Amino acid sequence: MILAIDVGGTKMAAGLVARDGTVAASRLAATPRDADAAALWATLADLIEPLSGGAEGVGVGCGGPMTWPAGEVSPLNIPGWRGFPLRARLAGRFPGYRYASTTTPSAWPWPSTGRAPAGGAPPCWAWWCPRVWAAG
Repeated sequence: MILAIDVGGTKMAAGLVARDGTVAASRLAATPRDADAAALWATLADLIEPLSGGAEGVGVGCGGPMTWPAGEVSPLNIPGWRGFPLRARLAGRFPGYRYASTTTPSAWPWPSTGRAPAGGAPPCWAWWCPRVWAAG
């Protein structure tokens, strides 16, 4: 299963997605307004924790800009995260995973359809732009 994470200005979403694209479980949380970096990370960590046990890979989509290859994000719609070390925080939560960053967008229709792209979920991916992702 892949732990897919979407960090947005109004909500954060996470889901466990099977390789065939089936969303096995998902969770949502409101993105705290006017929160500092610690409060935003705590919200995300609390959101993903119940889904983390079954993850063999992690993908996260977050608005930019992003410092590459460090994976530090500064989403324009989340002022509390300026230069936030999202990649490093995920690496600390999921040790042993390989990490890569890219700013190439890719569209993934979850959660609107509950399905990953045609052909199933690849071993690791993320969506929106920029992306920070990891594979086990």
